[in-house]
Amino acid sequence: MTTPFDEEQEEDTKQTEEQFLLEPTQTKNGAKFVMVNTRLDYQHRSKDLTALCLYDFVSHFHKKLIDKSDRRLIKSANGSEGERLDTEGAKMNERYTFESAHPQSSSHIVIKHINPVVPVLVGPQIPRKEREETRERYSRALLTLFVPWRSVHDLCALNQTWTEALEVQKPLISPASLKIIENIQLLHECKHDRDEHLRQVLVDAQSDNSIDPVL
Repeated sequence: MTTPFDEEQEEDTKQTEEQFLLEPTQTKNGAKFVMVNTRLDYQHRSKDLTALCLYDFVSHFHKKLIDKSDRRLIKSANGSEGERLDTEGAKMNERYTFESAHPQSSSHIVIKHINPVVPVLVGPQIPRKEREETRERYSRALLTLFVPWRSVHDLCALNQTWTEALEVQKPLISPASLKIIENIQLLHECKHDRDEHLRQVLVDAQSDNSIDPVL
């Protein structure tokens, strides 16, 4: 028999499970399909993008299939992997190759957006900062989004809590990212105020609709 708490916990687990897409790639043995996602794209990004956090990576870059022009650039770079391609003198956006560990390193590259986009976060929302019961999840979310990393060990040591790790890593968060974090908290506060206002409206409406019994 499951309790509401168990069902809620199970639903939360489903929402936080990592999702993958099945996409094509080109290998020496021909075309095949591989499992990829944004985490892999970020984790195996060019070493020239090492200082970029996940949020900024998604905001400023996207993955594209290598075309003939890209092939020429890669050939000029002697097939280097995980580096920026030389686009100087060409009317082309910045381009970077993936590390060889990326499942699409031979068929795709990373290209810079003409204009930055606003990343859309999918899954459970970032919790409120002040809630003690979700403090660890809050800290983990901020570290994952706004501190550069390639493995979980770059974010949190084995003997640390996520909250402790966030305090240590805070100096690595850029001013622009700190502003985004502030806006996330403001959004929570606005939602809370809206909910409180709606609750009061409903209470007032119920009071107005109450009818005194006539004796």
